[in-house]
Amino acid sequence: MKDRVFRLWWFGVSILGGVSACLMTFNARATELLIKPEHFEVEVGRPLSFSVISTDVFIQPSELEPKRFVEAALWQKGKSFALPLVENEAAIQLQGVLTLSEPMSAWLVAHRKGVVWSKTSQGMKLGGRSSAPDSEWSARYEKFVKLKLNAHQDDVEFATPLGHALEIVPVTNLAEIVVGKDVEVRVLLRGQPTMADLVATWDGFADTPSTFTYFTQTYSSDENGDPRARIRISHSGVWLVRTEVKSLAKGEPFDYEIMRAVLEFEVK
Repeated sequence: MKDRVFRLWWFGVSILGGVSACLMTFNARATELLIKPEHFEVEVGRPLSFSVISTDVFIQPSELEPKRFVEAALWQKGKSFALPLVENEAAIQLQGVLTLSEPMSAWLVAHRKGVVWSKTSQGMKLGGRSSAPDSEWSARYEKFVKLKLNAHQDDVEFATPLGHALEIVPVTNLAEIVVGKDVEVRVLLRGQPTMADLVATWDGFADTPSTFTYFTQTYSSDENGDPRARIRISHSGVWLVRTEVKSLAKGEPFDYEIMRAVLEFEVK
């Protein structure tokens, strides 16, 4: 069956990527890097505040990412503009402000740089094997998130990749998405189409940690075998689509590399 979309009421422990069964323990409490803007429509010259949060309840901040590990940027007309972030410990989030100079669609993106954690008898510790020689395993976690601002039917760049190491690229123009229809996406791993598992949900669906609405898989959709996936939109509001890739890290001071990517958009 080409299109496989299964409704999930609980998606606690992820096994995306299928490297090894032992990796299942990595995601007992997987947090996602997400962006929360004031709104998704931005007027030229009018500042827009946004937050970058780490959470397992969508979309509520649960832990503060250190500012030194996170970058934010505005991507428009093929160019990227860095956006400063400040830590708000009380709100458990990083905060920033952007201003558009042109009335067109744009991407608001964030990148949590690769950080190595090790599983030890005392719990998870920051650092690889050199800093935790007694570790059971160590893994480098890297996260990417992209959010569509000013989605418009005349947007000619909605399907243009931004060059993230792991990226979810919409095939459907996000301005055309309505409840009851599908959004089609593809997954790029270092710029190349890849088979992947994806999960999706909408803001406010549940307050249970790591709970998603849908699970789906990519399938070969054209004569070139370019893998794509479809997600049925069942509710209005803010949606997030997430994928993950796990691999063995050969020749590195850690055992595994785990990358996660999220696509966010608004459905009216």
